[in-house]
Amino acid sequence: MRFLFRLAVAIIALSAGAVHSQEPGSQQYNSVFLPAHGVGDTQQPRRRLSWGAFSVSEADENEAALSGWAVGYQTEADASAAALMMCSERGGINCTINLAFANQCAAVATSDNETVASREDTLRQARKSAMQACGRDCEILYAGCSNGR
Repeated sequence: MRFLFRLAVAIIALSAGAVHSQEPGSQQYNSVFLPAHGVGDTQQPRRRLSWGAFSVSEADENEAALSGWAVGYQTEADASAAALMMCSERGGINCTINLAFANQCAAVATSDNETVASREDTLRQARKSAMQACGRDCEILYAGCSNGR
């Protein structure tokens, strides 16, 4: 029993020293590096650019416009080319780039009268922005991220 008591006292004494070393102004604070000091985590790794694009076609005789999208490309040109190719492969006429984005999320909302594209830091924000700009009768046509990770 006495052994357990001594062990408990030793554990408490050791943990008190670790807590004390985290207090600013203490001697240990400047000599012991802890994760809270930010040592080693101040430099962010460089993310490569990851591009995405959204394209839309002219309306056909049925007043339908087709679209294409692409994410995860190394250059804006590659993402745009892939989005244009998808649009034309789906039967789009005179497809053009509506939105290009790098390391972001994008959403496209559409209705019978309007198409609105939005890009934001998160998918949720992008969807919300697109719907707010488009109006009540809109639906999300496309939403995706090109994160660069």
